[in-house]
Amino acid sequence: MTLSIASKKTRIALFLSGLLSEPLVGFIAILPFILRKELHASGFQIALFNMVKPAVALLSFYWGASLWRQQEKLRANWMGASLLAHLPFLLFPFVPQIGFFILGTALFHFFKRGGIPAQMEILRRNVPHGVRETIFSWSSALNCLFGACIGVALLPWAHSNTESWKMLFFWGGFVGLLSLILQARVPVDTSDLSVEQKPNPLLTPWKDSWNLLKARPDFARFQVGFMLGGIGLMLIMPALVLYSADDLQVTHFDVILSRFVWMGLGFVLTTPLWRRNMTFQGIFKLTSVANLLFSAAALAWILASYHGVMFYIAYILYGVAQAGSHLSWNLSGPLFAGKEQSSLFSTVNILTVGLRGLIVPWVSTLLCSTIGTIPVLGLGLFFCLVGSLYLIMQKKSMSMVSN
Repeated sequence: MTLSIASKKTRIALFLSGLLSEPLVGFIAILPFILRKELHASGFQIALFNMVKPAVALLSFYWGASLWRQQEKLRANWMGASLLAHLPFLLFPFVPQIGFFILGTALFHFFKRGGIPAQMEILRRNVPHGVRETIFSWSSALNCLFGACIGVALLPWAHSNTESWKMLFFWGGFVGLLSLILQARVPVDTSDLSVEQKPNPLLTPWKDSWNLLKARPDFARFQVGFMLGGIGLMLIMPALVLYSADDLQVTHFDVILSRFVWMGLGFVLTTPLWRRNMTFQGIFKLTSVANLLFSAAALAWILASYHGVMFYIAYILYGVAQAGSHLSWNLSGPLFAGKEQSSLFSTVNILTVGLRGLIVPWVSTLLCSTIGTIPVLGLGLFFCLVGSLYLIMQKKSMSMVSN
């Protein structure tokens, strides 16, 4: 099969798989607010919910890390992750327990994260450099636009029928499973790959990741800057749920409008602009600007206590920042890898998310109970700003070295 046919099928699978998963991604994003408003979830449960997405990355790290030594399982890895990510949501209407909702969300994030290295390596192998960044950015933008359309369709429901929210997750999971049909049709040529067994399945992925960071100090510096911004976001998100539900008293309508529509518009409209800087040399600057915009979003959320319109402006800024952060996080593996296998680079991204996710959400919730939500939002703003400054300094130092 020619590369052009493989490229076409890969692009179709990437586009449509993302679209089919987007409803569930959006529903999960507003789930902590629903749990707080509808089921009176505690601060501990909100912290646990916000922890599972980054923390399970430490486990999904192993799912993705196996590809570094077992590249022949690329498609099976991607399809298996998609299947197991969506299945639990078919049970949501029948097991009405907060703990099960959190568990289902944890499994979704575990398998979605775990499948990313396989997805990115298939993209690297089947789609030429330059084209793949364009395809991925447009796919991300269209996914978010589709999510915005879903949000608009849900606005009447938010006013009149909030009791049926569990069925949203059922249908989101069912639609997401349809992506398996597309993924099964993607050709992956593994004839040039040899099977290598891992000598120690528990420790080897950590050693491989550490050796990569030592061998590639540029990638290590990128990880530090992204980590600082990530810590800031993980401080902000649990505090934002409590702040929105308890202090601002926002409604389901406000949350759906903000998350799906305003954030979606910010994401979609600016994705082409982010794509122009999505190069190996530009990724430090791009990620720095994304962190700066996360800081601006945190400031707008703080100011929402004085004027409600700032709540919506914050989500627009957050959407713009997420567009850049999403591209840099997902495409940094293929960009830094060049012509090498990219799965280990992508796996290191997952590892660092998991490390901060084990600690920061709990710290955020503890601080909210002691000093209040607004100071925690301010602390998150500070970390995002520091991450931005660090990355722009690395960009300048790289420029000086290249000159």
